[in-house]
Formats: sequence, C-alpha cells, structure tokens
Amino acid sequence: MSKSNFSHVQNAIAFISGYKKFTSELNTDLKSIGLAPESFFMLHILAGTTDQTTTRLADRLGMNLPTATKLIDRLVSDNYVHRKPHPSDRRQIRILLTADGLKKVDEGQRIYASFVVSFKETSPNLAEIIF
Repeated sequence: MSKSNFSHVQNAIAFISGYKKFTSELNTDLKSIGLAPESFFMLHILAGTTDQTTTRLADRLGMNLPTATKLIDRLVSDNYVHRKPHPSDRRQIRILLTADGLKKVDEGQRIYASFVVSFKETSPNLAEIIF
C-alpha cells in the first residue's frame, strides 16, 4: 500500500471514530429530553419549512423511505408532528410541526448548542472537521 493510500485509510478511520463519538455523546445529551439524534434532526428540518414530505425528509437525512416513515409515525404518536394533505396535490402529504414539536425543537437546539461547545472543548481536532 502506498503512503498516500495508507494516509487516506487512516483519515477514514479517524473520521468514522469521530462520527461514532459525536453521535454517541449527542445521543446521550438528547436522550434527556426524550429524543434520538435522528428525531431532533428531522424536527429541526421541519422547523424551517412548511412544505416537507416524507420523501424529502428521507433524502435530507440520508434515510430510506421506510425508516423515515417509521420515524414520522413515532413523532406523530408523540404529538410532535402531524400529516396534512397538500392543498393542490392530493397525492402529497405534508409533514408539519405541532406546537409540542416546536417546543421540543427549542429544547433540542439548546442542548445541541451546549453539546457543540462541550464537544469543541473535549475533541478540538474532531470538532474542526465536523463544524
């Protein structure tokens, strides 16, 4: 293996390790308000728009459609989102935040902001790559 390829592999290993550390720590922090990172990220996306479908959310989050559908089902049962027919296209269903969902986004954003500060202090090299 050439030096260049070895370096690329080492970088990939560091990235994967950093990603696992990042998601593990974020998961722990968000769990305190009853959210998984995927739920928080979906709610965060929904807070910025009123025209999201399950397909668009799945694409933005890098999920397959069945996984996004199950996540939305969970968020509906927690009363954080609701489904609403599109006004001009009956085939489309929009996913919208509820008032409880908006409150949960606010809670999650405070936790995320605090998490980022802490992560930058404890893992400056990884933070430089991620943020």
